[in-house]
Amino acid sequence: MPNSLNRLFRRLRESHDEAKKHKKSSNFFHTFTSDQRAAEQKINNCRSGEPMLPEALLFRILEDVESPFELFSLRRANKNCADYVRSRIGRVSEMDLRRVSFDELSSSSVSSSGTSAQSETTVILQGELWHVHPSGCKVLCRMSPVDEQQHISGDSNNGDNKSAADTSGTFDGLQVADANIQLRLEVLVDEQWTSREIAILCSLVNEFRQAVKRISVDAPIFELIVANLAAVDLDRWFAYQCFVKAVDDGQMSATLNKLAAQLQQQQQNDPLDAMVNDNELYWPNAKTILVRTTERESVHLARVLFYGVRANLLMDRRRLDRLALLVCVADAAIVHVSMSERPKELVRNLYHFRCWAGSPGFDERFSQQWRCAA
Repeated sequence: MPNSLNRLFRRLRESHDEAKKHKKSSNFFHTFTSDQRAAEQKINNCRSGEPMLPEALLFRILEDVESPFELFSLRRANKNCADYVRSRIGRVSEMDLRRVSFDELSSSSVSSSGTSAQSETTVILQGELWHVHPSGCKVLCRMSPVDEQQHISGDSNNGDNKSAADTSGTFDGLQVADANIQLRLEVLVDEQWTSREIAILCSLVNEFRQAVKRISVDAPIFELIVANLAAVDLDRWFAYQCFVKAVDDGQMSATLNKLAAQLQQQQQNDPLDAMVNDNELYWPNAKTILVRTTERESVHLARVLFYGVRANLLMDRRRLDRLALLVCVADAAIVHVSMSERPKELVRNLYHFRCWAGSPGFDERFSQQWRCAA
C-alpha cells in the first residue's frame, strides 16, 4: 500500500484531535492510548491503598516497553517508574537523527506492525519496526541494543561501548535484566516538517542528550539544535526557515563572511574557549559527532553562525575524540577533484561551519569526508 504510512498519520491525528476535545494536554508526549490510560489508572490506584503489581513484575514489564513515547508516559506513574525510565534513558549511548522524505518511505515497503492497538502506533519500514508519535505527527523512533547495530559511520572508537552514565540496574534490591546493555536511539522526521514536529523532535532529543557519546545528525536538525540552544521560539524559527528561502543569497553570504571573520578572531584570542560546566553542555559526554549534509542542505551548517551560540556550549572540545563532516553529493566526479574545483557555495558553507566549530583546534580529530549519494 503506497500511502499506508500517510493514512496512519492521518488516522492518529484525527484520533488525537478528538481526544483533545475531551481532555486538554499541553505536552505531546502525554497522549495515551486506552491501554496506557488503563495501566496508569491501575498504578494510581495503589496511591489510594489498593493493591498494586509487585515491583519485580512491574520492572520486568517496563523492560519490555520499546517505545520511547510510551516510556515518557509511564514515568509519571510513581517514583520507582520514573527512576527506572531515567536509568533506561541513561543507557542510550548512541543517537542517530535523520530528516527524510516520508513520501518516499510511503512508496517503499511500508505496512502496519500487527493487530490491536499496537498497529496504531508502530509501522514496519523495510523490515524494521518503528514507533509513531501518538499525535500522528511525522516523527518515528526506535531503540535497539548497540551490539546489534553498526557504529556510526566513520566512528572507530570501539572502546566507548562502556556506559555513558553509571546505571546499576537495581531498584529497591531488584536487579533488572540487561541493565548494562547500551542502547542506540534512531529518529526519523519528515523533511517537510511542521512546527509541531520540530517541537516534538527537540523534546525527544533533549530527553536523551545527557548520556550519548556518539551522535550522528543531519545538517537541518543540527541547525535546529543550535537554534534551540539560542532560546529561539520554535514557531518563529520555523517561519524564519520559510523566509530565508526567499532571501538574497548574496546578502546572506556577505553577512556570514563577516560573522565567520569575527568568530575566527575570537578563537585566536581564546583558542580553547572558556571553561563550561558539564551541566551547561548540551552533549556533555559526546566523544564522536558526525554531521551529514548534502550540497542543498549545506546552507543549514553555514547558518549556525547566525544564532550567537558558541560551539563549546554544544560539546566539550577537550573531550571530543572526533568531529566529522560527511558530505553527500550527486556527482561522483566531485568526490575526487580538488577543493578548488568543487561547487563554490558548498565549499563556502562548509568553511563557515568549520569556523563556527573551530576546526583548527581539533587538528587530526576533525575530518571531512566526501561520498557519492547516487
